[in-house]
Amino acid sequence: MSELLPDFPKLEPPFTRKTYSVNYNDWKRHGAKLQLRKPEVYLITKEVNEKCSWVFGDDTYAVEKLHGTNVAVEIINKKSM
Repeated sequence: MSELLPDFPKLEPPFTRKTYSVNYNDWKRHGAKLQLRKPEVYLITKEVNEKCSWVFGDDTYAVEKLHGTNVAVEIINKKSM
């Protein structure tokens, strides 16, 4: 196991995010459970942020991180450590 990785600042995501409207009645019914303060959601898209295009290679994919802290993953010999 390697030594602890240093803390790092929040990075810009390589994909852009957009705000989408939510049906008002659906928001009234499910909004509190989904922690939505207003009838809209702020979601990641497939559009690449031009400043981050260097990130992409053959094995790149995106995930949506919900509620948590930033983490670093060190890859050694194609295995996360």
